Amino acid sequence: RFARPLDMGCGSGVLALAMARLWRRRALAVDNDPAAVAVARENARRNRLATLVACRASDGFARLARDGLYDPIAANILAGPLIAMAPALAARLAPGGAAILSGLLRGQAHPALAAYRRCGLVLRRRCDEGGWTTLCLARPRPRRARNGWGTWIRTRTVRVRAESSTVKLSPSGRTGGKDAKA
Repeated sequence: RFARPLDMGCGSGVLALAMARLWRRRALAVDNDPAAVAVARENARRNRLATLVACRASDGFARLARDGLYDPIAANILAGPLIAMAPALAARLAPGGAAILSGLLRGQAHPALAAYRRCGLVLRRRCDEGGWTTLCLARPRPRRARNGWGTWIRTRTVRVRAESSTVKLSPSGRTGGKDAKA
């Protein structure tokens, strides 16, 4: 499962690092800011994950159009860009794949969810914590198979360091640390 993890708008790369460490699979960290890509690359090196985390500059999905499909796609960015990239994200998400959208204020979750529903994605889980919302969406796969998006959240706790902050994926599916809501 989860053959091609993608951290869209990676910043420090902490989500790509967590996915690579958790599943021992190659993950792609993408950001439109070359400085963020350099930081993500350095964080992958510091966490001994440089062979598993590829870091690339791209304006959204523009340079990823021919690279195939991804699962899961994690994006912890502002609501405006998340909504604007809904069609591109849905097009790059593998059938049965998961999209985890965070960085949304509670009042921004409904417009973001509506944009992704228009693109054919379905809500699997909504997590509200404090004033923040995370949406876990899925691209339906053909009826013969069941989507197992939730299995990765409950697998185990993984810690990665990104400069001075730590993000933790826990069995409860909650994240913690300084960058978790950034």
